[in-house]
Amino acid sequence: MALHLEHRGRGRSNSYSNVTDHAQPFIATLIPIAAIATLQFPKWWLVMIPIVALLLLQLPMAVAMTKRVGPAMLAFIVLGAIRAVYRAVGMWHGVIDRVTSLVMASGRKP
Repeated sequence: MALHLEHRGRGRSNSYSNVTDHAQPFIATLIPIAAIATLQFPKWWLVMIPIVALLLLQLPMAVAMTKRVGPAMLAFIVLGAIRAVYRAVGMWHGVIDRVTSLVMASGRKP
């Protein structure tokens, strides 16, 4: 995250990544937010919205890999969703680390 913030404009989409790759960590972030929201509004389907969205975002790559390699590549749907969750954790760790270091450098208490 610090690299992205220090080199703005250089992390744009390339042949390896696209818009859905960049959206996935943010959608994965919505999963625990929706889970917490169900404590206030007991509607179980709230949690399902970001989960289903995250799984659907894996479909284009999974279908492309399935056409090339075979049906075993459909497992990428779950793997890709898990990967997005871990990318979200790493992204927020980077954000918190960056904000904390900026606050500490300014001499203010966090």
